[in-house]
Amino acid sequence: MEYVRRKKAFCLTDHFGDIHSAQEHLNRGCMQVNNEQGSLSTAEKTSRLEADLSSLKPFPGNLGCFEVYEYIVDKWSTISMKNVHYSVPDSLVGEKVHVKVYSEKIVILHGKEKVASHQRSYCGGDWCIKLEHYLRTLSVNRGIAPLCGLAKSTGRTEKAV
Repeated sequence: MEYVRRKKAFCLTDHFGDIHSAQEHLNRGCMQVNNEQGSLSTAEKTSRLEADLSSLKPFPGNLGCFEVYEYIVDKWSTISMKNVHYSVPDSLVGEKVHVKVYSEKIVILHGKEKVASHQRSYCGGDWCIKLEHYLRTLSVNRGIAPLCGLAKSTGRTEKAV
């Protein structure tokens, strides 16, 4: 940065009418530095970079940015991540699951199978529950299932409580 600031961009001109003029001047200085050929190894670097970039093929899959953690499903059929409970299918109580934590969502895997996904909550103490994860438990208690309409639909609704 010091090289660009003192030697290339702002050595002759350091007064501008506005920030946009200064940015344009800086961009021209950076382009000049980027196009310099200091040695044989940097000769024609712009054209070689363009050739390399044009030969790249698009990535065939989805490239996600996430972290993976392992949790054990608790007795409430949830995992607790940073003091937020997320539901998983009730058949997984006591099982280990892997959680892909994205900035906006979490995806829960049991083995290689995706078993749940939730919008990520950043509010400690939240419970993010999907009724579809408790169908087995609710079907045992026949008095609750008909009231919830679970015999006909699994409705994919989620609410943070």
